[in-house]
Amino acid sequence: MLDDIDKLKPTPYVYEMFYVLIEDRWARGKVTVFTAQLDVSGAARVLTPESNLLAADPLASRLAGGHALKGGWGGAVRVKHPTHSRGWWR
Repeated sequence: MLDDIDKLKPTPYVYEMFYVLIEDRWARGKVTVFTAQLDVSGAARVLTPESNLLAADPLASRLAGGHALKGGWGGAVRVKHPTHSRGWWR
């Protein structure tokens, strides 16, 4: 679990390491839970250095990876990514 990912300082190194972590876990079918005060796109923009804002979309795609909780914990709804064939828990 990675908590408050939108609070990380957006340096090129942080972006690269974060992306590598997500990509590696995704490729191995591992579940990773992220928390943030922002939606997926907002968190990706915060994590992406201003010098490379075009990289925010690929990062958002990896963060959304397979599922997202929408609506907060009180009324959360699981949303399955349309191109992800694995189950909610693996």
